[in-house]
Amino acid sequence: MTENSFISSLLEKLGQFVPNAIAALIILVVGLILAGVIRKGAAFLLGKLKIDERINKGKEAETALKVEGPITIFTYYLALLIRAAIGPEHSRG
Repeated sequence: MTENSFISSLLEKLGQFVPNAIAALIILVVGLILAGVIRKGAAFLLGKLKIDERINKGKEAETALKVEGPITIFTYYLALLIRAAIGPEHSRG
């Protein structure tokens, strides 16, 4: 009898946990995709603005600064951080 109640208790708790775990996984994947899209958009925009060329105007190649790459990486992690700060409680309707 106790074995049966243990299994039913386990299945009940598992039934409560699995939907939340699936929702968290979906939120994670959507957040990663969205952050990637934002990073690509930032890279495209910085490339169109030619930030590296403007910063390095008149400089030699060995002293040239490349800022587009670090800015896009920063944008990616900032988007992930903002998504994590918003949290899953705001994702549900």
